[in-house]
Amino acid sequence: MKVSAAARRFDKTPCYDAYTGELLFHAQLGLYDDSKRDSETAQRRILSVGPEVEIPLRRVVTFDGIKFIVGHANADTFMGRTIRLGYTVHEATALANVQTLAQAAANTPGVSTWAARAWVKNAAFSEQGSQLAPEHHIHFAANETVPDASLVTFAGDVHVVRSSNTGAAGTLVTLCDQMPDASIGMGTITSGQWDPVQETWSGAPVAVRVIRLRWQSYFQYMNKGAPTFGPDDAQVVLPASANAKPGAILVLSDGTWYVAAATLNAGVWLCRATRHGPS
Repeated sequence: MKVSAAARRFDKTPCYDAYTGELLFHAQLGLYDDSKRDSETAQRRILSVGPEVEIPLRRVVTFDGIKFIVGHANADTFMGRTIRLGYTVHEATALANVQTLAQAAANTPGVSTWAARAWVKNAAFSEQGSQLAPEHHIHFAANETVPDASLVTFAGDVHVVRSSNTGAAGTLVTLCDQMPDASIGMGTITSGQWDPVQETWSGAPVAVRVIRLRWQSYFQYMNKGAPTFGPDDAQVVLPASANAKPGAILVLSDGTWYVAAATLNAGVWLCRATRHGPS
């Protein structure tokens, strides 16, 4: 009997496509290494299959009711031939939603994809307050598209992607800042012609969807004279259709803000808002 045929005799674990539910193949699952239970690698196992097995396009499989992202394959050989492939698989714990800033600002749906989250640290910016901002690694299948500055909704929490890379296990690893609750909501913007005598805008308030970001998560200084962000500043994203211009009045859930600067970037207005009105 061939060694490869003997190995296939023990492929007893049925694996299904996590998105369609289709039965894909049978495999063997490596034992759980409980010595690594406090690290990100604790959520990884080895899935052993025959070399003829094809991994589904979106690279997430279900076995025993658990979703796993399929990463790199490592070949086992015998007499110069590959007889088994051992895939590193990472447990996916939630169906996340990935949106570009333009999609989120326009309230259009993004892409649903299975993902995993691991806490990295709590970041602080003591010049503005004592609130800590959690940073996470969110893992996706390597062929998913998750651009920088996109928003990822995971288990009800919204995150902004700072950077991404392909990790050693073969998953797409994104570094994300978790956004505070109620970071996305509705407000009004008033812009038009500014009357310096009456100190009012001529336009009427218009409803607008607003995304509030920690300015450290996504900012751009467009010139050397731009002031640094202060305690009374906020970074907001408005849809490209909004009439965003310096001096415009933003009324949000926490009060009135004024647009100090607005830059059209990646299909949205990236605005610096301040509590101080125009002078």
